[in-house]
Amino acid sequence: MKKLHQLISEKESELQNLEDSLGLGFPIVEQAKMTQISHLRLELEDLRQIEKSIQLNSDQQIVLEWLKEQVSIGNDLQYVLWEFTDNVYEEPAEYSVSEQTKAWLELTEQEQFQVLAAFAEWGNKSNE
Repeated sequence: MKKLHQLISEKESELQNLEDSLGLGFPIVEQAKMTQISHLRLELEDLRQIEKSIQLNSDQQIVLEWLKEQVSIGNDLQYVLWEFTDNVYEEPAEYSVSEQTKAWLELTEQEQFQVLAAFAEWGNKSNE
């Protein structure tokens, strides 16, 4: 998500620079700039749509924060994932189901993948 946000910022800056330089060149140069500006605007619109679709809902945030917390306190990644899946699919009774388990079970498969992608991105970033 951070890289996408950075890409959007770079494209916005490039667009602003092109718009600021309009009127300073020959007509053919200006026409090329206008074409490039049009393409950048469309590209930015697409990138912003992608960024919006990646936003996590509250159930996804609950699960993501739990996973991050477990790794942050020193638990091994494999153990965290095993513990989480064990809790999700092995809870003995409804009254003992944790908040993150309830949240996970409310997610669609696509939303689950989005949580795992966000967790992987966080893990990669924190290990840099």
